[in-house]
Amino acid sequence: MNTKKHFVLFTIAVSAWLLFYLIGYPFNYFLDWKLESQILLTLLTVFAILPLIGTIFLIYFPGNYIKSMVWLAFYGSVPLFILDLLFIGFLRNEGLHYLYTHWYLTAGYIYVWIVFPIIGYSFKKLIVQLQKV
Repeated sequence: MNTKKHFVLFTIAVSAWLLFYLIGYPFNYFLDWKLESQILLTLLTVFAILPLIGTIFLIYFPGNYIKSMVWLAFYGSVPLFILDLLFIGFLRNEGLHYLYTHWYLTAGYIYVWIVFPIIGYSFKKLIVQLQKV
């Protein structure tokens, strides 16, 4: 993947983080929500955007889908962890304890490493099947 595509992924990740942060800001970054709402937020965050992610990757990132989705998992976790650490951990003085109090963020850092490579593998299998037809 070239530098431009890395920059695009980084920009998408930071933009998504900023949107998520701004939506959650009035609600103490979602801590004021009930547990059920936090669980729903966690599930919707990944599964509601899967069609969008799939479309973007099929169109703009053709080729090695598994590798591309691993890169997306990286950009969907590492920069977001760093931004959350800066804004919640340092600026709000929560330190790494935020990984416990904001468990839905921690879950997000982990499940992208599970879900996105599976999507990449599925794309690879789909492309192979389509080429046989």
